[in-house]
Amino acid sequence: MRTTDVFPSRFIKAGDIGDNEIVVTVSKVEIEDVGDDRKAVVYFVGKEKGLVCNRTNWDRIALAAGTDETDEWPGVKVQLYTEPVTFNGKTAPAIRVSGEEAVSLAGARPPPDAARHLARGEYGRHHSVLKLRPPGCSRTPGGLLHQEEQDDSIQQRQAAEGDWP
Repeated sequence: MRTTDVFPSRFIKAGDIGDNEIVVTVSKVEIEDVGDDRKAVVYFVGKEKGLVCNRTNWDRIALAAGTDETDEWPGVKVQLYTEPVTFNGKTAPAIRVSGEEAVSLAGARPPPDAARHLARGEYGRHHSVLKLRPPGCSRTPGGLLHQEEQDDSIQQRQAAEGDWP
């Protein structure tokens, strides 16, 4: 028996995603009690758990949606993955949203000033760095994956894994 079996969380954790890259569609955004704070939680179509949204992921979803107005986020497709981050001197995996790929997946347009910020390697006034990839390619642990391979890989993973891996 694992800790997550005894103490299940109502929010997506990095361990739920592991080394996978999961394409999801935003269904709604709610403000909820998380610990002692009230935070934005993003929910996805067909998934029970929500993503507690930090500023980095908020900015990336806003870029994908073309707006920071959460009422317009439902229907936007984004890709969730994990990467190591350091916080309070400890490094651990964290969930990240692939905002730059989500723009092409959702068919949405970025805000008018996004091109200028992206060209400088930044987005918005908080300068969240986005790494651009060639069109039609995806980040994988082994390198870039072309669109056809990405579509097959995503469909196979999602069919095999059900809700979360």
